[in-house]
Amino acid sequence: MRKQIIFIITVFFFQFFSSQRSEPKMFFGFPSENTSLISRDVIITNLPEINYNRGIFSYVNNPILQQLLNFVKTNEKKIFEITVNRCVTKGNKKYNEKVNENLTLSLQHFFEAEKIKNVIMDKSNFQTCYGNLIQNKENSQYISSGNYLSITVH
Repeated sequence: MRKQIIFIITVFFFQFFSSQRSEPKMFFGFPSENTSLISRDVIITNLPEINYNRGIFSYVNNPILQQLLNFVKTNEKKIFEITVNRCVTKGNKKYNEKVNENLTLSLQHFFEAEKIKNVIMDKSNFQTCYGNLIQNKENSQYISSGNYLSITVH
């Protein structure tokens, strides 16, 4: 009973504070989550549901893209800016920037095929990983807090 009360209070504060900020409307890609949490402003989905390979999204039976598409369609009067970031535990920065570019273009083509016009893809933020980012002096390798893909919607 005590855990349920703490959980309810936590969800309440999370929803309250997330609705106060004008930061991301959606964030996908928490690597340690086992469940999806859907609130007024945020959708969190775990990594195993993300279906992509070599920088290309699979559009068939992809629950993340369906959630994203439904969200954008139900808010047609708003313009959304979407940033895609693929993070790896260790990786070559230039390679991952190219993968992020391909993922962004793939997602852009998905929206074009669905005739969605209220989305702007942000291609300026490829090297940023959500998580603990450690860069070396040459800025060519980085370590993040885990392997995951994030899609952030502003």
